[in-house]
Amino acid sequence: MHYKRFRLYGDPNATPRFNRDPADRFWPRVEVGHPAGCWWWRGKVNNNGYGTFPVGRRSLGDARTVIAHRFAWESLVALIPDGMQLDHLCRNRLCVNPDHLQPVTAAENTRRAWPARSRTCRRGHELSAANTYIQPSTGRRACKECKSAAAARFSERKKVAA
Repeated sequence: MHYKRFRLYGDPNATPRFNRDPADRFWPRVEVGHPAGCWWWRGKVNNNGYGTFPVGRRSLGDARTVIAHRFAWESLVALIPDGMQLDHLCRNRLCVNPDHLQPVTAAENTRRAWPARSRTCRRGHELSAANTYIQPSTGRRACKECKSAAAARFSERKKVAA
């Protein structure tokens, strides 16, 4: 076994990667010292642009992947309350600095998002109070004109199919 450890890690007494504490594997992947104060994640990134980090062991059946900024928050601050999400105040999805994170509800996180700040929908309709539907559960905004046009297209497809 010590020959294998020497070949893999350069040290016969090295602790194998899967036995090391997750924090010992996490923090070397964080780059501190950017002008905005962000701590950049330099590990794997998922399709949504958030850092991911593997924890647990497959052989024990507890292997899972966690989001890097959530791991940092729970390591340095506290557990994230049920029903809350972490909002990046710096708007940098790769930032894991707990000072740049804030636990908020899903509705508040959606309201703070960049698209929610726009004054028009993606088709150019004005998002006024009369033309905007706000989904109560998430706070997501939708253009009433676009919703009615989509409903009309669906109805037309149903008529053609029948």
